Amino acid sequence: MQVLYSRSRSIQQPIFLRAIFPSTRAGEILEKAKNHIHQTYDISLQVYAVEDAKWGRFACTSGEPNKLAKAWYECAIRLSEGYFNFYEQARFGINFVLPSHFVDLLLFDGDLIRIAHRSGTKILVKHKCLMRSAERVVQINAGIVGDASFKCFEEAVYLLAIMIQDKLGLALSAGDAFYQERATDNIVRYLNQLNERNVVFDYTSQREIDKEEPIIHPV
Repeated sequence: MQVLYSRSRSIQQPIFLRAIFPSTRAGEILEKAKNHIHQTYDISLQVYAVEDAKWGRFACTSGEPNKLAKAWYECAIRLSEGYFNFYEQARFGINFVLPSHFVDLLLFDGDLIRIAHRSGTKILVKHKCLMRSAERVVQINAGIVGDASFKCFEEAVYLLAIMIQDKLGLALSAGDAFYQERATDNIVRYLNQLNERNVVFDYTSQREIDKEEPIIHPV
């Protein structure tokens, strides 16, 4: 699947994409790669560890949408190679963290289902907010580990970053309670918890079947 980077912007502002990793191993892989990622793609990648926490890492990236997408594509490759047994069993996905009201807007406007459809990925939207916050996880899952899946993941990240850029004021609302990690947070339980109000858009099985690519209109 070809990733399209043809959209132009009169003003390019850095876009922030944060992600949470339940695995300490995944965080260590990104920590070692952050300088290379920064120099190669001209983006910022910071990986935070919570003191005494055993559940993993929190990563924050910022940059232009196309560069973010390419950087996360390389992160996907490095994570799958460095932690293959986990991603082979769980299939490859990244848990991005976004303000809850912004997620609701993306759902209402139909942006998330269009991103999943166009990129051929599975998007899981958690209904419940993270602890002590007004933020939720939006997981982009590319399916079976492999370069074709990673290209789908890359396109989904790009499209999500474009949506954030188009609706930047809402995406970075200062009124939100942003998630602050604590060692006692049971992130694995949060991510695995089933909820009938979770939203899932799964187009991983239609990559070769459905050639139509719906257009995502900016607001």
